[in-house]
Amino acid sequence: MLMDEQLRASRDRREYVFNGMDPVLVFDQANWIPRKYKDATVKFNTFIFKTSYEIPIGKLPVIRWLGEMTLTPMWKWVMERNWDRKWDDKPLDPTKISPTDYESEEYLRFNQNTRESIGLLRLDYVFTPSLNILGGFQYRRLMNFDNNYKLKFLKPWGEDVKTPIRWRADKKTRIWALQAINQGEWLGFNIRVLVGFKKTTILPVILPTGKKKPSTTSNETYVRALMGF
Repeated sequence: MLMDEQLRASRDRREYVFNGMDPVLVFDQANWIPRKYKDATVKFNTFIFKTSYEIPIGKLPVIRWLGEMTLTPMWKWVMERNWDRKWDDKPLDPTKISPTDYESEEYLRFNQNTRESIGLLRLDYVFTPSLNILGGFQYRRLMNFDNNYKLKFLKPWGEDVKTPIRWRADKKTRIWALQAINQGEWLGFNIRVLVGFKKTTILPVILPTGKKKPSTTSNETYVRALMGF
């Protein structure tokens, strides 16, 4: 496994002790920590399926008087499957290795088995020629099917253990969003103003220990202005 970043022997990224007049010292291999593993080829396999359909509901007789309106349902499925190293080849022992050790990072670099499904429903409403209103609902579900790492390695550490950044835990997310876009011209400049609100809810999921993780909700309100010519 190759390290994500090469660090100097003092383990400080911001240490510049080299002589700028002699750039050869920057490439001196003695100033760097050697790689922990030999060079290897890692294959990343990602499979994506996406479909969407636009429904011009503004043409329906009931709501035709409201104006131009389009409803777009969308569904996306993403599978990530890497199997360069099997669990049985070198299993991780939770009594000797912690989740943040390099052995754990090495395993996750070579092994991923996740499925993510995304359902989206978006409504585009042309209120005026210069004002568009968008509203939508999104549901995301990420499932990690690596039961060896989840149950045999993470479970003994409990639910509060710090996991590596490469580990993608099970997650369910629900998002409601509303956005208004107003665009126009002023003194030769093209101006666009965006005002929006987004509510994100992380739904409860079952942790490797068997306990249920409680849900959390966050709200975001934003105003953005763009100008160009």
